[in-house]
Amino acid sequence: MRLSSPHPFSIGRIFELAANLLSSRWLTLYAAAAIFLVPGYALMDVVASNFSPRFYIWVGQAEQAILSSTQFPPLPSDAVLVCAVLLAAVTVLLASGAAVQAAIIHAADATYRHSSAPLGASVRRALNRLPTIVGGMAIYYLIGAMILVVSLVPGGLLVLMGGPAAFVGLVVIVGGFAALVLLGVRVTLLQQAIMLENLGSVAAFRRSWRLTTGAGWRVLGYTVVVALLNGVVGFFVSGTPVAVFDLHPEIPRDVAVTTVLDGLVDLIVAPLTPLVFTLLYYDLRWQAGEPPLPEPPEPEPAADSVSEQQV
Repeated sequence: MRLSSPHPFSIGRIFELAANLLSSRWLTLYAAAAIFLVPGYALMDVVASNFSPRFYIWVGQAEQAILSSTQFPPLPSDAVLVCAVLLAAVTVLLASGAAVQAAIIHAADATYRHSSAPLGASVRRALNRLPTIVGGMAIYYLIGAMILVVSLVPGGLLVLMGGPAAFVGLVVIVGGFAALVLLGVRVTLLQQAIMLENLGSVAAFRRSWRLTTGAGWRVLGYTVVVALLNGVVGFFVSGTPVAVFDLHPEIPRDVAVTTVLDGLVDLIVAPLTPLVFTLLYYDLRWQAGEPPLPEPPEPEPAADSVSEQQV
């Protein structure tokens, strides 16, 4: 790996490198994002506009019943179907997002290391590794669910008991959420391990855990900064129009518009997370004293490649 930029990378240097990579390959990166996100959000738009208003109407009725101390409304007759369809659409959208990150990681890594990664190659690589990525995400969500159950159930029961037990219950609940944050930090580099080291789901989970050991606060800091940047874009592109035009989740047309806006937000910020954390992955490898990744074959000169001097 021929890097002219000295390690360790500061946060400013990582975001500068990410901006350089984005400016040099923006067309490829955004095309890869659109290939996966547009179908995912098209499906979500259809499903959400047809099914989610029924759920929000029932929620509104339930809130009114609670506030007025009247009879609680019965669940809609198709409640199970609505939940199943919405869950399926959300799962597809999560997989689409994972594929976007995988394709961008592949393209950015090749560009940064003076290799050639056409759009088709990055998309094919992402699709090839997607089952492994989904497996790694499943492990993460399963462990997260177990942590929630172990902390919220006994913690909630202790809180309901009152007295000193309530304090213990709060400690248990807070501890559970702290464990979730720790888990999220430790698996931050899961996709990088899968895409760049060709590891399986379990091996990549362990690899990400090892790489982030001792760098937890740093990884958490990057996560917070990226989340804030995503939130700013979401506020202006989606949140503000929803508030200005008074869009309601009970109206199918408004749900469709909101879903399109959410998809636009995801498309705009799509390169940010994979670029930043791929560069952080390089730096954590260097700090661990590990050998560089195998050098990719020399590419033919390409207009959209970025030189390491520019990066």
